[in-house]
Amino acid sequence: VYSLCIYNSDLYIGGRFGPSPNNILKWNGTTTSLLGSGLTPWNSSYAFVQTFYNGELYVGGSFNSAGSTSANNIAKWDGTNWSNLGTGTGAVYALAVFNNELYVGGSFNTAGGITANNIAKWDGMNWSAVGTGMNNRVNALAVYNGELYAGGRFTTADGNQANHIAKWNGTNWTSLGLGTDTTVNALKVFNGDLIVGGEFTNAGGNPANYIAKWNKIVGVNEHQKSVISIYPSPAHQSLYISMNDYSVQNLKILLINTLGETILVEENKLQLDVSTIKDGVYYLQIKNASGLITKKIVIQH
Repeated sequence: VYSLCIYNSDLYIGGRFGPSPNNILKWNGTTTSLLGSGLTPWNSSYAFVQTFYNGELYVGGSFNSAGSTSANNIAKWDGTNWSNLGTGTGAVYALAVFNNELYVGGSFNTAGGITANNIAKWDGMNWSAVGTGMNNRVNALAVYNGELYAGGRFTTADGNQANHIAKWNGTNWTSLGLGTDTTVNALKVFNGDLIVGGEFTNAGGNPANYIAKWNKIVGVNEHQKSVISIYPSPAHQSLYISMNDYSVQNLKILLINTLGETILVEENKLQLDVSTIKDGVYYLQIKNASGLITKKIVIQH
């Protein structure tokens, strides 16, 4: 077993097993059930990663068919039938939903017939590249502070140095300082930090045996962070931002949910109406010419 995914109180189990079920099955707590004829050929295929996107189960790994449908290494299950994602990709090792699109990481140079180096995105209908991608395999993806983080074997992202880890803001890739000294295999958000696991013994120039955490906000110094306050917490009807000497000119504020989806955009305002926004944890991105600050907030009506 390589992957587990929970949806609608059912547990989906993926891996390399068979011949029936073929590499994937569902467990409701009492009994197992098949997802059609699964992923084949069963003895040389595997389901490495799973996630739900737009109410359907997406499975990535190494296989050439899902059910009776030709599907190259990625497929979706609607509860009854398997479908492919066009001509698919090479081997898939990571899936994440960011800004209402499915991001796919792995070891490939095309996705759906377009050039996409080790990472691509799917909007439900079409494939797109994510910048110029990475120079080697992507093993892990996670959304943190409103940005998409990728880890793997790569040493460049968008052609710039990024040692085994980088982040995507929807437009550009950025490195995380010195990165790690070798491969990143896992990313997970925990207690406000991004936890990074892999084969490394050094992270950001500091000793770190196989696991480290990242909680830096790039481009904002401690003084800038100290002059911004956000209140009340939790917010109910309105959210207020006090900025002191941080310039309000060309100010842009984004409210982003934990899936990386932008919920609200305001410009040159220090009061946000959150009365119609669902209860939950969000990230507030505050941008102007001085830099970028990201703050976690809670909305509770």
